[in-house]
Amino acid sequence: MVPVMQLRKFGAYTSCYAITIFGVIVAAGLFCPVVQGKIIGYDNFDTIFIAAGGLIGTMLALVFSLSIIPIQRAVESFTPSVTRLYRTDYVTQIIFITLAVFCLLSFIMAVDGVLGLPDSILLSLEMLFIAVSLDMLRWHHRRVSQLLEPSYGIHCLSRQIRKYIDKTQHRSARLAKIQWFSFSAEQKTNQSQEQIESALYAVLPKHNITINIWMGELAEIAQKAVGGSNINTASLAISAITKSACHYINCRKNNLMLIPTTDFMVADSDINNVLTPIYEHFKDINRNAVAIKAETTSIHVVRALGSIVNCTTNLKARAFRDNSAPITYLPLGYLKECILIAQRNGLDDVALEGSRVILNIAKNAPDNIQITDVHLPAIEDLYKVVLNFLISQKSSLANVVLKDMMVLSHHLLGRKHYQFVEILQDTLGKIETLVPVAIAHEKTFGSASIGLPISPPYDLTNPMSIGYLVAQATSYIEEDKNKEWINPYGTFMKINEVIYRHFRNLAEKVDFGTSFFLWHIIQTIKHIARVYLSILQEPEPDNYGYIQKLVGQILWYESFFWVFFSKTTNINEHRAEEACDVLAWIVMSFYDAGYLDVDMDFAKTSAGNITSIINSYSKTCKDPDPYDVADFLISLWLIRLFAEAKKNTTLIKLIDEKMAKPKIFSDDKWREVLEALEDRKDQLNKRLYESDHFYLEENATSLLRKILRNNAS
Repeated sequence: MVPVMQLRKFGAYTSCYAITIFGVIVAAGLFCPVVQGKIIGYDNFDTIFIAAGGLIGTMLALVFSLSIIPIQRAVESFTPSVTRLYRTDYVTQIIFITLAVFCLLSFIMAVDGVLGLPDSILLSLEMLFIAVSLDMLRWHHRRVSQLLEPSYGIHCLSRQIRKYIDKTQHRSARLAKIQWFSFSAEQKTNQSQEQIESALYAVLPKHNITINIWMGELAEIAQKAVGGSNINTASLAISAITKSACHYINCRKNNLMLIPTTDFMVADSDINNVLTPIYEHFKDINRNAVAIKAETTSIHVVRALGSIVNCTTNLKARAFRDNSAPITYLPLGYLKECILIAQRNGLDDVALEGSRVILNIAKNAPDNIQITDVHLPAIEDLYKVVLNFLISQKSSLANVVLKDMMVLSHHLLGRKHYQFVEILQDTLGKIETLVPVAIAHEKTFGSASIGLPISPPYDLTNPMSIGYLVAQATSYIEEDKNKEWINPYGTFMKINEVIYRHFRNLAEKVDFGTSFFLWHIIQTIKHIARVYLSILQEPEPDNYGYIQKLVGQILWYESFFWVFFSKTTNINEHRAEEACDVLAWIVMSFYDAGYLDVDMDFAKTSAGNITSIINSYSKTCKDPDPYDVADFLISLWLIRLFAEAKKNTTLIKLIDEKMAKPKIFSDDKWREVLEALEDRKDQLNKRLYESDHFYLEENATSLLRKILRNNAS
């Protein structure tokens, strides 16, 4: 099989010279004795040479005519200045000169004895001239076909730009080296070669102008392609601009200069003299693409800007401080603007692609890079995209981008970014402002458990939600265990402080009403409590004070319930019952794990939260249903049954106090509630003692049932 492939490859290569090879064979055949005898008797060789010269001259004219075609095509498809690439094509010049030489030699050979060679040799040479000329004509045909391809013209211009960039850099480096060697020893210690290169670039402004002109030509090609709906050509031109821009950035990384600005958060650079016009070209191309709904081209622009942002983010320039990317803000800002322009004009795929590009930029950034350079602007950009989707009533698309925001938080947590707490705080702060918009959307278009607007951070079916973020944060505990004099739970607690303050802010600022959104938050808090329980199962020795603080954080999470229910104007009895059940489950779980005794106020606060929910529900509802109130009270009763099983008289007394008649109820109303409570108690006893049904749901009732059966056994 290998020899066959080699033969095919050899055949394809030699086919370009087939006529020349045949001409060599013919020329060699002319030296046979029989043929030589015929040639000696022939006297009209001048006619043959003149005819051959005319034939080659005709080929020469054809080559010249065919050369006009790619130039005309270049003027139509590209910019007029790009035609110089075709006018100065070296292959066309070689073919033209060779044919001209063959033509002139043919006419010269028609003169007897002018070259001093026998006619037989001249005839053989003429055969070779004709054969080579025919192969060159084929070569020119292939060359013209290649020149007519837009990709070739773009490739040539792009290659010329990179060559100019390399040549300028090489010249600057050489001059800087010569000048540096002329310095004294003291001067060499005060100034490096790279600093001299920076100074040389500052006094050579023409290099910027030249590059900008060529970049403008590539941009004009892209603009014409967009107008002609030529997606492939536009993509090639955009890609060429991107590669040239990244090449320029990498060439200047050791000698670029940072220029202070009025904004202390960012810095300008001398390379922006080349890069800013490129960003403007991309912005114009994107604007034109959006105007004609050329979504694919707009996506190409977004990806191109993303590539440049990746380049500036990972640039290890001498002028940069460690863990910084001071010139990233500018291309990232243009990237955001291009995404938002497309999104506002209904190009949703551009926005989704932009979200993935921004996410990849932040994920690919170097470890521990300053968050003000990359991550905070990236979060802000994603937030803008989510907000626009919500405003345009595209909640499912908003959730897709919001998942990207949470993916970024999980990613940075996994990389142990030293500013992760600040990143998480900024992310959750952005989400807080989106929740009221999502609640208004739900009130307008109805509620749904799946696809609820802005639910990904709280939906436990999403592996990148806040609940699983808390579980992932436990990795800090193992890392801090080996550090002396440090609270092993310190970093974990800082992360959770940001999260429970986020929930507290939601409770204070957002009126969820009957939104299903509340169900997700209740389940998330319950999941976080499970994470805390898993940590406490393997406590660190001699860390009683740290454990006490850790358990106390659960009370901060619980504060969401009493704050929310005390402020809301409309309470859904099902959500209130679920909240009470979670509070009862937390009390029993932590007590059963042996941590309720750490601080008895834990049970008191949890039971008080249940009482607060009952009071808030009773105030909100003008005539509360006794059975609804009984459903809330049954959570306290579960805790009391649990306390009886544990023989904890203090807890029993506490629950009895919490189950006393609230002031808001009249005696008659309270009597109805107590009657309903007795019915609920009977139903509860059947589930606890009589039913053999296996409960898949982990709630307070199933937990108490398991504890009672364990005690009985």
